[in-house]
Amino acid sequence: MDLSGKRVLVVGAGGHARVILDILEQRNAEIRGCLDDDPLKEGRPFAGTMVLGPTSRMQEMRKAEPGLSIIIAIGDNSVRRELFVNAREMGYEFVRAVHPSVVQAPSVKIGVGAMVCAGVVLNPGVEIGNNAIVNTASSVDHDSKVGAHAHICPGVHTGGHVAIAELAFVGLGSSVLPRIRIGTGCIVGAGSVVIRDVPDGATAYGVPGRIRCGVVT
Repeated sequence: MDLSGKRVLVVGAGGHARVILDILEQRNAEIRGCLDDDPLKEGRPFAGTMVLGPTSRMQEMRKAEPGLSIIIAIGDNSVRRELFVNAREMGYEFVRAVHPSVVQAPSVKIGVGAMVCAGVVLNPGVEIGNNAIVNTASSVDHDSKVGAHAHICPGVHTGGHVAIAELAFVGLGSSVLPRIRIGTGCIVGAGSVVIRDVPDGATAYGVPGRIRCGVVT
């Protein structure tokens, strides 16, 4: 996924954005700069580029530079989804940030704006949704699906035929057994072992993972 010739605007200037900037540089993208809503960052250097201003500048920059591509490099799922939807309505083209070290089968499908970090393994039949994050050294086994705007944290490992729904968050170092479904907007705590389905909106953690908070309706 060489990005030579792509001029990319990165939304976010925090820890996750630093990781994504590294991926984009290794894929030969031309970094236009970052947008971030922290006023203390505006006009300052960040990870080899500059913070150009707040996210409200997305529309202005789209009009001024029609060929500009974008990626939403923010870890919070809800914020990332909102900004993704806004950018899509503005007509931005999204890039995929896939680290060169990623091992992926030819049948893998990766959605627009998705971020797949260093050391990830994606096995045959895997689908990664738009604007999702599959973070460092995690693995998604055969025929599993990660929904749009979901976040698979570093060191997570899933079995085959796992379904992780839109906006789900699977915490650092967790394991998900085969054929499990993790519902929309779920949170799985760090280090959990998920052996049963987690319903939409629930929070689960522990070994084995148990529902610890009520389901949001």
